[in-house]
Amino acid sequence: MKKIITSLCVILLSVPTLVSAQSRLEAHAVAVTLKDAILLALRNNPGIKQDEIERISEKFALVVAKKQFEPRYQLDATAGYNTTTSGKTQDFALTYSVSPTVTLENHYGTQFSVSATNPSSNGVYTPGAVLSVTQPLIRGFGKPFVEAALNDALDTELVNKLNFKNSAISIVAKVINDYLALVQDYETLQVDKQSLKNYKETVSNDKALIAAGRMAKSDIVQAQAQVEQQLATIENDYNSIYQARNTLLNDLGLPPYAAITVPKRLNFRDMLKQLTGSTPLGSAEASEKIALSNNIPYQAGIIAIRESNRALLQARDKMHWKLNLTATEDVGGGGTGNLVSLYNGSNHAESVALNLSIPVDNVSDQSTLIQQEVGLDKALIALKDTKRKLIETVGTDYRTIGTSRKSLSLSKSALKLQEETVYIAQQKQLAGRVSTFEVLTNQKTLDTSQVTVVQNQIAYLEAIVAYEQELGVLLEPWHIKLRY
Repeated sequence: MKKIITSLCVILLSVPTLVSAQSRLEAHAVAVTLKDAILLALRNNPGIKQDEIERISEKFALVVAKKQFEPRYQLDATAGYNTTTSGKTQDFALTYSVSPTVTLENHYGTQFSVSATNPSSNGVYTPGAVLSVTQPLIRGFGKPFVEAALNDALDTELVNKLNFKNSAISIVAKVINDYLALVQDYETLQVDKQSLKNYKETVSNDKALIAAGRMAKSDIVQAQAQVEQQLATIENDYNSIYQARNTLLNDLGLPPYAAITVPKRLNFRDMLKQLTGSTPLGSAEASEKIALSNNIPYQAGIIAIRESNRALLQARDKMHWKLNLTATEDVGGGGTGNLVSLYNGSNHAESVALNLSIPVDNVSDQSTLIQQEVGLDKALIALKDTKRKLIETVGTDYRTIGTSRKSLSLSKSALKLQEETVYIAQQKQLAGRVSTFEVLTNQKTLDTSQVTVVQNQIAYLEAIVAYEQELGVLLEPWHIKLRY
């Protein structure tokens, strides 16, 4: 993999123009396997890069949420110089104060606060400290309410991870399909080249029959026309390859002149083994269970239900009375001018208070409660619909794989029979028993049969990709581990 990337970088940096790039492409093309293409896309695709950058801010949002239950520090400081003139008397004062504060909230809503005051005026130092504890007794009491914001952040982070995985799966699926499309175009080109060879052979046979006086000269025109038509078809094949190659390069995040190539022939068994991880497909029932456990939209829907439940819980909590118990201890501030007043027991004050707030006909909170109830009902309906559609789609994909497998088998059998038909027709032509038209007709049917086999192979592989993408397990056969 490193060798491939190094070779690509050397080639890309040494190509100044598109013309020279094309010449180098012919001489220095690097063969890229499907796995190489997937890894290159995960490394270079612009969409993946943007998602990786977005993850930086997403992860920091979770860090901020976790800080809710950690100590928070603040430092305030002031300094000033005051002068006062009264009559002929002038007074001045040099003051300064440093006030550190530490606050902490636990998982039950208890709020602790410690603040210190260190005022000094003209050298007179009168320190003090205040310890305050506030405990909600009704509204905001209990872990489900206090931890709601943190749990929302945790679920949001989980959704962000699922979205990142979904982006990676989508890119991998697109790379696989575009890679297969390019290989299919190369296969079609090979088929059309072989057909051209067969048509030329027919023309040669016609010339021999004309020379032997067994065919009219005008009968060769049809075979010659077919040769010219096949040449035009091959030109179209090259154009299709060019377009498919550019599409794949765009997936890989590489410029159009990147010197890479893919296999010209499809190794169907090896490709099938890579896509399935050498593991046969399970039953339809097992597929549904896997999908319900791994499908990303369905998992996101389950998380949305949790978030809606918490939002409804908080909306109901806001409708409750607010009753807070606050205890305060104030020490220091004496006239001793030093730290003794903080602990001599002579300078202190204690207070305990209950604060009650009763919402009366709060329409805004009532509206929020109704909105959250409606939101939860809608989320439940959406999740049920997502589950139904998921099971239906998985079942359809599963049956599509079976249909594609049967179609591929039948097309191979038809191809084998058509090859025999063409051989027999060619032998009959040499014996003068069939016309050139019949031979050409059989050869066209053979071309179609060969292309159909390739198309059915690609369709079978694409059906597996769609099936694994819907299940959410497309990355597993490639042993791809994402760094969230």
